[in-house]
Amino acid sequence: MSVLGIFGETDHVISLADVRGCATASIVTTRAITIKVYADAPHGWLNDTMPGRYRRAQAEAAWGACSSRFSSACSAPATTARASVQIYECDHSADYDFTKNVRME
Repeated sequence: MSVLGIFGETDHVISLADVRGCATASIVTTRAITIKVYADAPHGWLNDTMPGRYRRAQAEAAWGACSSRFSSACSAPATTARASVQIYECDHSADYDFTKNVRME
């Protein structure tokens, strides 16, 4: 099983602590996990019909990551190897305060 998690740093619904918890839980149950948190990306940042939330650069990078991940998964030979790969990337400031995130319209 393979997991790809894509999150926004300034999401008012999903905190970075929740993302870390997801990463921890997934590492226990899967062999391949990639989690990426995009900086300055609020809840709904992939939705290009919501100008207040949409983040074009982050969305294009995320769709590229999805496309690349699924392309390589579909072209990879089937294997029963128990190799494990975990990647966690998060761009955020050290003094980041999730409680200041607000719903964007």
